[in-house]
Amino acid sequence: QGLGLAAKGRSARFATGGFAGTGSAALDGSMVQADALSIDLPDLAVKGSGSWQRDGATAATLSIAAGALKPLGEIFQVMLAGSGDAKISVQRQGPGASWQADLSLHGQALQLPQPDLQMLVDGKLQATASLAVAPDGAIAVNRLQLETPRLGLTGKARFTANLESVTGEASVTAADLGFLSKTAGTPLAGRGTAAVTASGKTADPAVRAAITLAGLRVAGVQLGQAAIKASVESAVRAPHGQVKLTASPPPDWPALQGIQAESGFALASERLSLTGIAIHAGGAAATGQVALDLRTNLAEGAIGIDVPSLQTLSEPLPVRLGGTAHASLHLAPRAGRQQVTSHVNAGNLQVMTAKQKPTAQAQTLAADAEVTIGR
Repeated sequence: QGLGLAAKGRSARFATGGFAGTGSAALDGSMVQADALSIDLPDLAVKGSGSWQRDGATAATLSIAAGALKPLGEIFQVMLAGSGDAKISVQRQGPGASWQADLSLHGQALQLPQPDLQMLVDGKLQATASLAVAPDGAIAVNRLQLETPRLGLTGKARFTANLESVTGEASVTAADLGFLSKTAGTPLAGRGTAAVTASGKTADPAVRAAITLAGLRVAGVQLGQAAIKASVESAVRAPHGQVKLTASPPPDWPALQGIQAESGFALASERLSLTGIAIHAGGAAATGQVALDLRTNLAEGAIGIDVPSLQTLSEPLPVRLGGTAHASLHLAPRAGRQQVTSHVNAGNLQVMTAKQKPTAQAQTLAADAEVTIGR
């Protein structure tokens, strides 16, 4: 198709089928200045301006507005729909100065190719970032903010030259955890926050995380509040570390107040090992170690459980128990199936009504069981 071009002084306008643009520029002995650069395409508008000085001082701004993202999706052969706009501003004061950049991105009615991303974005995205690149190549992300209907994220990070090392931190908030129900396979509700730090080699950093859950409800059951702290070394190549949990169930679960659990963990060769498992709740304690083969989902290991007061743990039940108990569980794979062997000992066992009157009692009780799960 034909191209129309008009120029007058330092300004120009051009047009061809479905494509139009305007711009102006000025040049003198020490500076190049470009203003009002504009390119208009169907559903896409690009605007920009900039300047460059002989001493290296630079400033430029570019903005893009897309009325429909579907054509871009067709170009890259991915499912993409919605509308959005982006803006980037870059500047440098002169020789030896850092490059500074500010970015912003907005999207509406978004449909993304990845289901997990679509779940997090839920059709709307707003993001801003401010970063600097030093003369030696070090990068500082001084501010990062992201907002979607599902969650909010803020963070900052610093990378050494060649992106070899990183130090960074981020915080995430989710006002309603219900969007994770499909992933969890059960209805979820509640609020969550997470604070994460990373340091060390960019390709394999150490990570620290602190997660807080409030008003947690799983499958309609109110579970109260929980806090999780995790430390992970070599988070990419050979993750290992420690995780701790404290929880405060609702007041109508007095027997389980003050839940505490911790364990070491290591992931290698598709095998997750939990060592030094220690769980305490309502005076009862469980200890042991377990290893899970992630290829077969079969576990092996041993767990011991001590209950010094069955009465405390049975408080929420219509029938109360008295006495003490000890149980041991042994897990092992057998012919592609999960085997669970248990041994239980109970002393001074009593079964009581709500009025604390014994209806049955036994001095000692022992039981053994072996169960195989799977086909």
